[in-house]
Amino acid sequence: MPPLHRALLFCVLVGGMALLMLAGYMYFRARLPATDASMSRFPDLVQETWRKRKQSAEEARQRALEASRECMANGNRYCLLDDFPSALREYRKAAELDAGNLDACIEIGRVARLLNQMPVARDGWQRALELDPLAAAAHAGLFEISKDGDEKERRLAFRHALTLHILSPHRSAPREFILLNPEIAREIELVANDAADATLAALDSRELLARAWAALPKQNQRTADACFGQILIRFRAAETQPGS
Repeated sequence: MPPLHRALLFCVLVGGMALLMLAGYMYFRARLPATDASMSRFPDLVQETWRKRKQSAEEARQRALEASRECMANGNRYCLLDDFPSALREYRKAAELDAGNLDACIEIGRVARLLNQMPVARDGWQRALELDPLAAAAHAGLFEISKDGDEKERRLAFRHALTLHILSPHRSAPREFILLNPEIAREIELVANDAADATLAALDSRELLARAWAALPKQNQRTADACFGQILIRFRAAETQPGS
């Protein structure tokens, strides 16, 4: 091939490559602004997705709470009709829908006891105490089903009785149980004396009870009985007052 032809061919090839590069540049230049804009909005898209999920979860929670309230109302109606199995079913559904439904847990205990389903009753009242360690109705129920049990049950009943002495002082059965079980009182006093803590004496009785019942599920009997010991001291002081 003559040198002139080779030069022309070279120019055509180089020119074609340049045109291809220019076309590619123009194409990507037209596309990149949209890509940049899309990338700049990525955090907003993520935030919007999480906001929708949170909103959806909150809506689901509100629906569950509303359904729980409906189950409570159904349970109350069944109780008025003396249909206690149906009432128990509704109260259990209410507790499942709303794990923080204290009233449902207390009613499970009450109705299950009426049906002589003691394990279910105990479980309902214990769940109530997990939600509120000072729920008097739960303590009263657990006291009633424990006071005639074995030695371990009676020890637990004694602590429920001390609690009811503060929460519901008008109840006579807890007071009588405390007076009729001096050996359990001595056990508590020995632990309280051994774990003497001057700061406990300054605490309000309800605060002492809250600490005691918070310690028991953690197997911290020493801390619990140190608090119950203070309650026992106050019980004895009240008993020695004129007119008690």
